[in-house]
Amino acid sequence: MGIVAVDPSSPFTGGAVLGDRIRMQGHALDTGVFIRSMATRGAFGGLARATGNAIKLLAAFGFQWVLIETVGVGQTELDIMKLADTTVVVLVPESGDAIQTMKAGLMEAADVFVVNKADRAGAPALMAELKFAAHLAYTSPGAPRDIDWEVPVLATEAQAGTGITELFDAIAQHRAALTTTGALQERRRARRRDELRALLVDEFMARVDDRLRAGELATTFQRVADDEMDPYSAAQAVLAVLSLRPS
Repeated sequence: MGIVAVDPSSPFTGGAVLGDRIRMQGHALDTGVFIRSMATRGAFGGLARATGNAIKLLAAFGFQWVLIETVGVGQTELDIMKLADTTVVVLVPESGDAIQTMKAGLMEAADVFVVNKADRAGAPALMAELKFAAHLAYTSPGAPRDIDWEVPVLATEAQAGTGITELFDAIAQHRAALTTTGALQERRRARRRDELRALLVDEFMARVDDRLRAGELATTFQRVADDEMDPYSAAQAVLAVLSLRPS
């Protein structure tokens, strides 16, 4: 198994603790497990910019399973949906109720819900709320879906190993549903399109930065800063310099 563990970078120092490797010391010497820690380095969406390429390398080296651990998800850290075949959202009883989960957009992100530390007070109530919300989303006529899948809600106790077999079975069932309907290939095609779009954006910004350093765009940026030119007109001027203005 390949594991890509992503930690947030400090907005002040740029450093990252990369503590997930410490928590997985039991697998550090396991020849069947490779752990790659990386920091977000200012990237948004809950992943690092290099996460996608790291996954490709692990797949090329023959890893049948690749686990991606994100920085945690909120209302904007949902890029994992575009990168993973199956998204498992792990909550604990202290995470709040299902309403908070729906506010964060996790109902749309999750293919499997897991309530970890299920031995704690509040776990049964959280599971009941999640099951109700998941069923409501499944039966909603306007719910977007590419497979017939009601998100399961599972209980685990990671330290005791409780519920891990059931979690693995749920992931395998979701993978089978994706494969038999053709949704797996369509999701991967969409992923490659998104990757191309992201590369084009990065290349465009790199060209803008190059021209800015060369002084070609300095006047335009300064006029916007001085409120002498609106950003929309400035954007068209930049596109003209880069020969990208639409005809």
